[in-house]
Amino acid sequence: MSVKSIVLTLALAYAGWALFMNARGAYELFVGRPYADRQRTEYYRHRLSGTPLEKTLRDANLFGKTAHAKFVICGQDYTEQWDYICSIDNYVVAKNSPVDPGRRFIGTKFGLMVDDTHVTRTSALVPADGPDPPFK
Repeated sequence: MSVKSIVLTLALAYAGWALFMNARGAYELFVGRPYADRQRTEYYRHRLSGTPLEKTLRDANLFGKTAHAKFVICGQDYTEQWDYICSIDNYVVAKNSPVDPGRRFIGTKFGLMVDDTHVTRTSALVPADGPDPPFK
């Protein structure tokens, strides 16, 4: 084989690889990612969420702390170990507040598994400024 044919073969192989990589990226952007978002939405559609979730947590008085806590906030767990990661009293007082401006309350957090009506599993309490609770 001549040098010219080797270079031409390598150039065509690179062009084919680049075309494949760009097509795969476009597929993930327009088909793969929206599909994953729809799957996540469908997964959470039949789960306890929002105000009913907060009411259930306060009624259960998890860890003896959720019934009278100022804030019980639950957000989706994007590492997909838990359904929600909930924080108890994790907030910052506004800087223009007349009492304790800028004071930060660290609080605690825990992992939560739910079905459509009940809390089915919780993790141990961990500090809110640390890593998410492990799923064991």
